[in-house]
This record gives sequence, structure tokens and C-alpha cells, in this order.
Amino acid sequence: GWVKRRKEETAKTIADLHKEVAKEEQEAKNASRRASTTSLRRSTSLAAAPQVDDDGFVSITGSRGGGGGFKKVNSKTNLGPPPSPSFPKPASTSLRRAVSQPGMSKDVLESPFDHKKIASQLGAAPPMPIMEKSHSDIASPDHCTKKIQSILKEYYAGGDTDDAVLSVEELVQPDVDGAVERGAKVIEGATILAMEGIPGDVRKMLSVMTRSVQEGKIPSASIIQGWQDPLEFLPDIIIDAPLAGKHLALIIAECLKLNALELNFLVDQSPEYFRTSGKAALLAIQVLMERG
Repeated sequence: GWVKRRKEETAKTIADLHKEVAKEEQEAKNASRRASTTSLRRSTSLAAAPQVDDDGFVSITGSRGGGGGFKKVNSKTNLGPPPSPSFPKPASTSLRRAVSQPGMSKDVLESPFDHKKIASQLGAAPPMPIMEKSHSDIASPDHCTKKIQSILKEYYAGGDTDDAVLSVEELVQPDVDGAVERGAKVIEGATILAMEGIPGDVRKMLSVMTRSVQEGKIPSASIIQGWQDPLEFLPDIIIDAPLAGKHLALIIAECLKLNALELNFLVDQSPEYFRTSGKAALLAIQVLMERG
């Protein structure tokens, strides 16, 4: 007979609708649970125990069954994760250091680190060799004249007195042969620069040079030797720098306070032209006026 393909729809109450919704939700939960169970069984079946063949290799079956997917692995290969490294715990928390030195006593090696005890075991370190300066490190006398002027100009711009004195010492090198000649050129370059400068620069130059003489950075014998050219060319310098004579008198007056020379050097040790022309006597008067 005739069978209807679709169920004939009739009017439903609210209670019937709730029952159908609850039935559909229950069927969905059952379907999800069946899928999870099937997946678990499939993964369990794949984890079969490996089989070792006659050659000593392990045959691992692929994920799709049969003999189509497998690989051979040496049975001696460690298939598990590598063991975590283990380190022995120190026997003591004290800091110990083994010192491989001949004659080291056992108590030093086994006791906590002791600077004084190890130092006494090792003995005093040999003295460091003194490096002598080569001739290439020593400035020539002519170079000293230009170099001291550069040092003083930098000092005039706001330099430090200690640094300037140290630079003078490095330039003259009072403990090396030829220091008197290098010191004389330093005195000459500094004096000429001050004679051509302003009064403030003269005072700054004197603060560096007098201290250098007092501390032995410049030999005292270099002073008179370094003034020979400034005295001889004083008349020519005055043409371009009218205050050069006054500045030179102040420089000589300040150096006399160091007791490194006497005023009579203007008569005995100044250039001959400077003495015979009467310039020495005029300069001596200016020096005495500066001294008061």
C-alpha cells in the first residue's frame, strides 16, 4: 500500500517541543562519546610492542597497518629519552682552590682560600723589569721650544696646573742625559711666549714654570741658559710687543725668589751685546722695581 515519506506534522504543544530538544541534545552527546571511544581504541592498537628481527633491528609498524609502513632501528639504540645528568654534591660549602705549586703545604690546599697564607707559600713575586726609554721617546731641544708653547696655550685656555707640570716633566725628562739642554729650550719657549702675551698669561706661565723648577722637573742650570735668546733679541721683540721688557723683568724677579740664581747674572752671564749696550743695567733696574 501507500507509505508516506514524511511524517505527518500535527500541532505540538510547548511540552512536546521541550521533549524533542532534550532528545536531540542527548543524541548529540552520545555521538560525541562514541567518537572519543573509537579514537582511543585506534591509538591503543597502534602502540603495539616492537618486534626484533634476526638482524637485531626493531620493526615498528606504521600508522596504517600492514607491512607498508615500517622502519628498522638498531635494537641497541636507546629509544627512550636521555637520562638527566647528575652531578655530585660538593662535600663542603667552603671555597677551595687547588694551587699546583711546588712546595705548597697540604693545609693550604685543604683549607678555605686564604690570600695571606698562599702568598707566604708562593713567596714574593719577582720585581718587574724597569723599561728604559728609547732615544725615539726623547724630544729634541728644538722640538721642546714649540711643544712647551703648545702646552702653555692649552693651559691658558683653562687647563689644570698639575697636568701642565706633568707635561713639562715628560718633555724635559730630568733623569735622562741632555735634560739641561731640553730644560733650557723649555725656558726659552715659555719666556718668549710670555713676553709677547698679556699680563695674565705671564702669571699663568710663572705658576707652571716656577713649580716645575721647585719640584726638579726643570734643572736650575737650564734657567740662565734658556734666557740667552730672549735677552739678546729683547729690543726686536719690544717693537711688536711693547710690554715685553716689563714682562721679562717680572719673570726674572719671580725666579730670583726661588734662590736658583743671582741678579748679577745680567752682568756676568748675559749675551755680550746685551751687556755692552747698557740693556742689562736697564733691565736690572726694572727687576728691582718688580721685586719692590
